[in-house]
Amino acid sequence: MIYKGRYKNYLKSKEWQKKRLIVLDRDNHQCTYCSKSDTLQVHHLYYVNGRPDLTPLKHLITVC
Repeated sequence: MIYKGRYKNYLKSKEWQKKRLIVLDRDNHQCTYCSKSDTLQVHHLYYVNGRPDLTPLKHLITVC
């Protein structure tokens, strides 16, 4: 798994921000579980080889 410092940097990256927006749009800016639309985050269901940057979009979901 990516070390905490590198993971924090990844979450600030343009690459992650682009993926995050794609997932939020795909999920209609609503929580996948309860359909709420406040305080949303994009959550990794699985990591590929412990690397969140390799996670495909199908393994990312919107949660509140």
